[in-house]
Amino acid sequence: MVNEIGQAIREANESPEGQRVRQEAEKAAQSARAAGEKALQDARPHLLSALRQVNAELQKMVSRLEEK
Repeated sequence: MVNEIGQAIREANESPEGQRVRQEAEKAAQSARAAGEKALQDARPHLLSALRQVNAELQKMVSRLEEK
């Protein structure tokens, strides 16, 4: 039974439909990876700005605490 299931899987993978499905899955994975990289590139300047702002506020708080 295991051999029959393995054979069925191999045949499905080797079929034109199986190959098409695999190619489409690869394209979808590549597209998702590219979208993720672009989103990170787009968000990076905003994240840096926000972190700099938080850092400045923390520095102000530290200065006030040190004065007291």
